[in-house]
Amino acid sequence: GFSKRETRVCSIVGSNNVKCRAGPSTSSKVVYVFDKGDRFAFDCVKSGECVVINGATNCGWDYLYQGGQGCYVSGHYTDSECTLGMFGL
Repeated sequence: GFSKRETRVCSIVGSNNVKCRAGPSTSSKVVYVFDKGDRFAFDCVKSGECVVINGATNCGWDYLYQGGQGCYVSGHYTDSECTLGMFGL
């Protein structure tokens, strides 16, 4: 389930064209595409599909609600303000 904590403003890191998806999985529909340096208020984090990039595994997906629709960004692409620890988990 969701882990709701205080809203965190976090930056997109790692690359441009970061996909924000309808669910916490790389197979979920792409809702928005963000660029490195974009900042958003993420309300929660949810465990989902584990994504491995350069040998590092991240199973957390940060949730934001924007433009009338919610979406998830893999934790690989949000800065350290959005780690599970920062959400108090």
